[in-house]
Amino acid sequence: MLRRNRIALDTTRMLRIGALTAYAMPFAFSAHFSHQGRRPRNDDSVLQVATLDGALLCLLADGFGPYGQQASRFSVQHIAALYGSYLHRNPRTLLPWAVEHIHRQLAAWRRSLPYGSDTGCTLEAAVITPGRIVLAHAGDSRAYLLRGQQLWSLTQDHTIAGAQPHHGRHRPLQHIPAEMRHVLLHYLGSNQQHATDYYDFAAYPGDYLLLCSDGVWGHLNESDLHNHLYRSNPTRAALNLVRRALERGSSDNVSAVVVQLVDSRSYG
Repeated sequence: MLRRNRIALDTTRMLRIGALTAYAMPFAFSAHFSHQGRRPRNDDSVLQVATLDGALLCLLADGFGPYGQQASRFSVQHIAALYGSYLHRNPRTLLPWAVEHIHRQLAAWRRSLPYGSDTGCTLEAAVITPGRIVLAHAGDSRAYLLRGQQLWSLTQDHTIAGAQPHHGRHRPLQHIPAEMRHVLLHYLGSNQQHATDYYDFAAYPGDYLLLCSDGVWGHLNESDLHNHLYRSNPTRAALNLVRRALERGSSDNVSAVVVQLVDSRSYG
C-alpha cells in the first residue's frame, strides 16, 4: 500500500484557470497544461510547487499500464511532499534522495499487484532557483532548454531506441522492430535499483525550460518546439504546445511544463 505524505507549498504564487496552472516567482514565470487527448483517461500527472524556501519545483510523470494514473499521481505528489519536508538540504542532493525514495516505494507497490499488472511512470523533475536548475529524468518524457536561439535536448530516452549508439545525429534503428523501439528500459517503479539520470547546470535570465510527455514531442519536431517557446510567455507556450500536438494527431495524453527564467531585479 502506498504511504501518503503531505505537501508544504506557497499557494500565494499560484494561479489556476481550468486545467492551466501558472506560477510567478521573483526569478521565473511558469505554467503547465495537461490534456487527456483521445484517451479515456489522463495518465499524465503534472505538479508545480513554490517551496517555502523560495525554489520552484516542477514535476511531470507519464504513467503506463493498468495503474498508470495512480503511479504518476503518487510520484509527483509524494516527491513534492518529501522535498518540502527537508528544505534544509541542498537541492543537488535533496531531489535525488526524494526521487529514489519514491522509486523504491513505487517498485514495492508494483510487486504487490496481481501478476501481469506491470505499471510505472516516467519522470521529469526540476528544482529551479536563481541561477541554477537541478533536473531528474527517467523514461521517455523529455526536458529541453532554449537559450537564445538554440534549443537543447537535455535528456536521453530510456528506451530500446534511445539506447542505440549515435552515428552523427541519427541512430540506426532498422534492426529493431517498430513495436519494440519505445519499450522503456528505466522508469519509476522498475526493478532497477537506480532508474534516474540527474543533471545540474547554470540557468540565466531569458532561458526557457520545457518538460513534456511523449504525447508532445512525438508529434512536434525541435523546430516546432523552438517556435512555440521563443519570445513567448509560459502560459501561451504550454497551451499552444498541447494544442498543436493534438492537431498533429497525437492519440496520447499530452502535457507540457514551460518555465521562463527572468531577471529577479525586474520582478514586480
